[in-house]
Amino acid sequence: MVVGRIMLLMPALLLGVALAVEPSLLPDDPMEVADHTKPIKVFLMLGQSNMLGVGKIRDPERPQGTLESLKDRYPHLVNDTTGEWTVRQDVVTVLKNSVGSNVSSFLQVGQGMGYGSTSANYVGPELQFGHVLGHVFEEPVLLLKVATGNRALGWDFCPPGTLPYEYDDTMYAGYGQCPENWDPDAFRRVGAWMCDMEHRRGVQIPNVWYSHCHECVDERWYAGKQYDLDKENAQHVLNNLADYFPGYLGQGFEIAGYSFWQGQKDTLHDAYAKKYKENLVQYIRALRQEYQIYPGGANAPFVLATIAFGGCNMTAWRTNDLNVFNAQMAVNNSKYMDLENVKTVDARTFWRDATD
Repeated sequence: MVVGRIMLLMPALLLGVALAVEPSLLPDDPMEVADHTKPIKVFLMLGQSNMLGVGKIRDPERPQGTLESLKDRYPHLVNDTTGEWTVRQDVVTVLKNSVGSNVSSFLQVGQGMGYGSTSANYVGPELQFGHVLGHVFEEPVLLLKVATGNRALGWDFCPPGTLPYEYDDTMYAGYGQCPENWDPDAFRRVGAWMCDMEHRRGVQIPNVWYSHCHECVDERWYAGKQYDLDKENAQHVLNNLADYFPGYLGQGFEIAGYSFWQGQKDTLHDAYAKKYKENLVQYIRALRQEYQIYPGGANAPFVLATIAFGGCNMTAWRTNDLNVFNAQMAVNNSKYMDLENVKTVDARTFWRDATD
């Protein structure tokens, strides 16, 4: 199971420990209860659909590769007494995102896509991630997922500090700007009075045409809108922990790590793929700056997983795929002077074909 194996490795990198990734090393049928005398360890889980979680639990028509078919490999996921899926009471998973999810419960199977609904049939990185962290820490652990599918770093997650740029005779929006792109020649031809007239007629025009304007005319979506929504949702949870963490006694918390799994959407756009490294570096910087108001947030470890289409067989990879993958690998081991505690998981070796 690709998600399971990757998420046994990612927390080890976050913790900076030599923790082997074999499931057999995790305790069978864990029944730990959180020690609420200690501050909660908070891990933010960010990204698009991979981080949201699309690993199927069961599929009667195509059972191969589902969690149900593989559960014998992961005995810690099954309660020895009842035969049901394990509920781990020292780890809480919260999913609060921009498409209406707002749910919290102890770590268990079913907290991927559809988490909180009666038909939930998916797991995500939170499952194995949470079991590893719960095993290592005596403190309570909160997995705070604010992931939303179908989002690009070059547009939806565009971080603060990103400036507009020109690529292939097209201008692309910087943080807070819209639309997504526009014709730079049109910008040079049209005067401010024409922009005002067009706006009054209801025509959407780039807000950068207004030298005095710093916010997008169309507030429905702009470069970085998803970044802002993720921040808003995460900070709402952190500022109201008693509503989300069962048994919380006001003991406080610390940001113990960031995890990020994203990239596919940017491979669909030449400009975004080319700009991915620059955007990723700025995203990490901006994220830590946003959360420095909380204990640990300023320099908490940041771990990301790469794209992995087809695994190590890269013959079908396009230039955009390579640009995004190489950008993700480039930030590994803190190669940039002001980026400390950054690690990358090369996800290619975890790829499995449907026949495997």
